[in-house]
Amino acid sequence: MKPSEVGVFRVPGMEGYARLRPPFGPDADYPELAGVRDRDPANFVFRAVRAFFKLLGWDAEHYGSAEWNPLGWLLRPGQTVLLKPNLVVSEHPGGDTLIRYTDTDGVLVRCVAEYVVKALAGRGTLVIGDSPIKETDFAKAAAVTGVAGVAEALRSHRGLTVELVDFRDFVSRRDEVAMVGGRAQAGDARGYTEYDLGRHSELEEVSAQAARFRSTAAYYENRMPETHGPGLHRYSVANSVLDADVFINLPKLKTHCKAGVTAALKNLVGICNEKRWLPHHRQGSPQRGGDEYSEQTALGVKLVERLKDFFVQNPVGKLIYPRIMLANKLGKQLFGIDLIRSIRNSDPYQNGGWYGNDTVWRMVLDLNKILRYGRRDGTLAREPQRRIVTFVDGLWAGELEGPLKPSPKVAGVLLAGVDSLAIDVVAATLMGFDYRKIKLLDRALAITDLPVSIVTPDRIDVVSNEPAWSDLRGIGEHHLAFAPPRGWKGHIELEDLAPVLSGAA
Repeated sequence: MKPSEVGVFRVPGMEGYARLRPPFGPDADYPELAGVRDRDPANFVFRAVRAFFKLLGWDAEHYGSAEWNPLGWLLRPGQTVLLKPNLVVSEHPGGDTLIRYTDTDGVLVRCVAEYVVKALAGRGTLVIGDSPIKETDFAKAAAVTGVAGVAEALRSHRGLTVELVDFRDFVSRRDEVAMVGGRAQAGDARGYTEYDLGRHSELEEVSAQAARFRSTAAYYENRMPETHGPGLHRYSVANSVLDADVFINLPKLKTHCKAGVTAALKNLVGICNEKRWLPHHRQGSPQRGGDEYSEQTALGVKLVERLKDFFVQNPVGKLIYPRIMLANKLGKQLFGIDLIRSIRNSDPYQNGGWYGNDTVWRMVLDLNKILRYGRRDGTLAREPQRRIVTFVDGLWAGELEGPLKPSPKVAGVLLAGVDSLAIDVVAATLMGFDYRKIKLLDRALAITDLPVSIVTPDRIDVVSNEPAWSDLRGIGEHHLAFAPPRGWKGHIELEDLAPVLSGAA
């Protein structure tokens, strides 16, 4: 597959999606999958993925025969393959069903995995792994999405080694009001490799403000001083990721309150075990070198943000912060007054969750550099070190307050490609957003030091079963109208196609 090529497939029959159940077996007896024993006649998604591979022309000469091997161009027998879904949460305010709008659904994992198994020809290792947010119940997320059932189905009748791995070696627990405990766990049995990107980091440009770096994964401590500063930018990555011959990215198509959108690029946050090392925003307002909130944010909101920052970044917070949250909860129960929520809801530009966030995109691009150029010994090469391909789950997608609490969006689309930035430009346009207004994408296009892409928007070739989506301009003219997060509303929408997509055809 050429880096400039991005596949976009509209999946018909989405009205039957809610009835699909794990382990999401094929809907029919396909000649190339003769060894697959379980069947689910209702699994129209499997049929769609198969048609998508055919549309992309993968091993076209053998299509319809037992020899058809659509991922043979990517994989060889005996290799190790990493499937990286997005299993970010195990809870959603709207109930467990909405987790399937938030996390990568198991049906896509099963469809892709079957053709990985086909390409490996009974020899090799298949790892399904992720590093969710610190308080996620990994087992529940894997169960609700069906990913656990998929892993079990693949183990039951294959000669391959199939692993389901939680990359985190530290997790925390949250009750109804606050984090109440943190603990170490085994994590990745293959261990971890640390990288220091130094001057190659996108954060180096703002390293004079490193004292303001904040991680939303902090557990009553601040690990930023030991991991980020002028000339110092440390990350820790699971070795299961680095040891893989091929990295298959399986993100969910969603909005993102801090980055604007999340698809191929942003999904790499889940390759890290040590989330407390990841800067998500900078404390304070832009005039002070921060991007936590805007200059115009209400004083009360700024005060709440400053207090919260103090409590969650310091050990004293373990004693005080939960009690404040409990008092607020009691006030809501007894008097119907949720003071903290009312203050926070009064202004969209806070907690780094707005269009002015100038930090999170830098961290995300750093991780993409590591995956692309990182050697197993913790150094960076000048040439790509592993093969990467992405399949985006846009079946049940998420809009508004993603990535953790999105509202459901039945988009019914799949995307595929080998260039993560090209995929994300297409994905953003399909959502109805202007990629030039999203720093994660716009700034990624400008990187010359360890570039994350070799494709520019005017060189993207779209392959689609939807005639209106034959090129980037057509996608923009017939987009899916995702609603942006409230902190991005009015600042991200695709309005004038001409200057954005000039020459893109």
